[in-house]
Amino acid sequence: MISARGYAGATLVGVLLLAVVVPPASAVEIPAADVVLKCEIENFGTNAGLSAMVIPGASGDMAMALTSEAMAAAGVKLPQGEYTLLLRTFAPAGDQDGFFVEINGVRTRRVAPIGRWGVVAFPFSVKGTEPSTVSVIGQEAGMVVDQVVVVRGTYSDDEVDVVKLPMSSQGRQLALSEMPRFRMPARLQTLPQKPTTSGPDVLCRQSFDGAVAGVSGEHHQGEGKWGQAVYLDAPDGRLDLDTRGIKFGPTGTIEWWVKPRPAQRLWHDQGWHYFLYAAPAVAEGLQIDLSRHPSTNLRLSFTQAKSEESVELSTTSAGLDEWHHILVSWDLSGESQRVWLLFDGVGLRSQFPKTFSVPAFCTLQFCNMPAGWDVPLLPVDGGLDEVVISRQSVAVRLSK
Repeated sequence: MISARGYAGATLVGVLLLAVVVPPASAVEIPAADVVLKCEIENFGTNAGLSAMVIPGASGDMAMALTSEAMAAAGVKLPQGEYTLLLRTFAPAGDQDGFFVEINGVRTRRVAPIGRWGVVAFPFSVKGTEPSTVSVIGQEAGMVVDQVVVVRGTYSDDEVDVVKLPMSSQGRQLALSEMPRFRMPARLQTLPQKPTTSGPDVLCRQSFDGAVAGVSGEHHQGEGKWGQAVYLDAPDGRLDLDTRGIKFGPTGTIEWWVKPRPAQRLWHDQGWHYFLYAAPAVAEGLQIDLSRHPSTNLRLSFTQAKSEESVELSTTSAGLDEWHHILVSWDLSGESQRVWLLFDGVGLRSQFPKTFSVPAFCTLQFCNMPAGWDVPLLPVDGGLDEVVISRQSVAVRLSK
């Protein structure tokens, strides 16, 4: 836990000489009984990637700047009803204003007021008995959060002067270990310096240094990240990796390198592209989908019957002419199941109640829409190199 008061675990990263405070023109009066939670962000649940900043107008003149990988997350026990999450925020500049909030698995991107303190509101409903999960997630480094507040009722941006509200802990915060589901950042200790070629946990390694079974459509071979790569060209280049002989288990990892054609601008915009489809070997079996759309960014979905869990990552800062490492991993061995999506070694872990059975995949289909689908998906027009499948989850390779 980071404490700004004593600067324990925090770094004094800057002093802003001017921070305009603009109180609401006609602030709504909220009874103290309706303030179910109010705390400094450094005291909100489990947090990482926060750095103390001195800013006039902040509570105690101290607030927390978010890194691009920051997260502050907690479970909050609330009775059924309508609520609003209020964040007191400040953006030093227009390229330091973007961030995400995720409430009960629904993620929203917002921007903080630029050059002034303001309150950003996120109304939500509590309908069940499970605790609500609330996460504040960094996107553009430098955006500042002062306080986290949850109130009863529905309110809009800058409608409530949160400074005047009393500190409260009526909405009891729960540690993430107590939560049935949550998401947290994940980072590899190191990006692979070379592909894993052998070992007891390697189920399959597909290189492209020679002829490769399963490549079809428009394609050619050329210089890759690790020797020779296959370039799957538009409109129908694809790789179908036959995995019927692989015994997948409750834990596993699929990782590979891709380099889309720069003119495609895949990481930044354009249409709905498809990266990976893990086709179930049995009816009603688990399937994996990884695609990218401007509205969802890079999105990983695990689906079985009517159950689905998904994770999304932004790729808008990715270089257009570079090789990028993609990793999909799972641990379905316990009552709490976990999946990971990492892009260039950085991503998210999602944990949820037991939902999926042990997977069995007949094919892994890369860089084009799944065979036989009649949907408007675009191919990943570019390079594919070194596919590695492991029986081990990525958990042992992550930074602590």
